[in-house]
Parts: sequence; C-alpha cells; structure tokens
Amino acid sequence: MAVFEWDGTNEGRIHDFDKEDGANPYANIVALESSHDLYGTTAAGGAYNLGTLVRIDTIHGYNTYVLHSFAGNGDGANPEGTLVENNGIYYGTTTYGGSEGLGTVFKINTDGTGYSLLYSFKGVCCGRSDGSFPVGGLVLKNGQLYGTTINGGSASDLGTVFKFDPNTGAETVLHAFSGADGAHPYARVAFHGKKLYGTTNGGGPHNQGVLFKMPVE
Repeated sequence: MAVFEWDGTNEGRIHDFDKEDGANPYANIVALESSHDLYGTTAAGGAYNLGTLVRIDTIHGYNTYVLHSFAGNGDGANPEGTLVENNGIYYGTTTYGGSEGLGTVFKINTDGTGYSLLYSFKGVCCGRSDGSFPVGGLVLKNGQLYGTTINGGSASDLGTVFKFDPNTGAETVLHAFSGADGAHPYARVAFHGKKLYGTTNGGGPHNQGVLFKMPVE
C-alpha cells in the first residue's frame, strides 16, 4: 500500500507502507493549512498489526513517523475512518478494540503527543442501546462530533447515528436504524446547513440501501 501525490498531470508515489509503519490505509489523508505535515491511519500493521496513526513530513523527503500503534485489549484496533481536526486535536474512530471490542473514539494532538482513548462502544448486549463498529469516522459541527456505527442501536442491531461531546465524553445515539429506514451505515456522514446526510449499505423498501437526512441542532 502507498501514499501518492498528483499535481493534475503527474502522479508520484511518496511512501510505501512496510507493515512496520502500517498497512491497509483505508481512510483519507488529512492536512492542516498551518502545517506541511499529512496525517492518516492504517487499518493494519504497526507494532501489534492492529493499525497505526502516522504523520508524513512533506518537507523532509516525505519521512513517515508512527505516532501510535493500536494495541487492542482496551486500546483501539483497526482504524478505518478519516480523522477530523478541532483546535489542534485530531479525533478519530477505530472499528474494533476498546473495553468491549466494539470500537472506540480517540484523540491525539497534532504534534503527535497526547494520544487518549475517549470512548468505547458497548453495542446492544445485555439491555444496552449503544452502537458498535464505527467504520465511517467522524465529522465536526459546532464543537460536537458525529458519526455512524454499522451495528447496534436496538435489538435489530442495524446501526446508529451518534453524537460525541469531546468536552464531556458523553456519547448519544441520535437514531437507531430499523431496516425499513436503512441498515448498516458504513460511509462517513456530511452536514449541509442544520441537516446531517448519509447512506446505509442495506435496508429500505428494496433492501438495497438508502440515502437519509436528519435535522441536528
């Protein structure tokens, strides 16, 4: 797997992952306007083969640095969603890992310090109504983080839309899919005005997925 750049005409490979620094980078690369560095995640590789957080220095030969190797067993594991930045902190999700093995929300400072696991998803076992497996990553709106989980939410276990408050650590399920209204949202959501838009991989009248919207204040 590789990172590449393209200037509109020419494509060039700038880094080849070697498993030690990561493997299988599913998510988008992100960058700060105030920085020449690129940041991203890999879903595998690293010290425990459970994924990495990486920084790519675009000034000094595209050197790549592992900021965190995900370890599972209470830490996150296998990040697949795109990072989002707010006030010098990157936030992201891992699909697996955490206290229940059902995925996490984490943060890390843009200078590579201060990695912290903020939330472990708990699923629907034992009377719970939380989500599980947040594949799509997060988006930011008015200081709050929003995302989806592909499972959890209700006994039907068909996924959720959730909000996470990075100031309090509180996670709120905003919607639990039931099948008729969609099932298993894999992709990242998007905001337009005060409405959140997204897709589900299944569900709907033909069980082929839906495009949905919901108001968010």
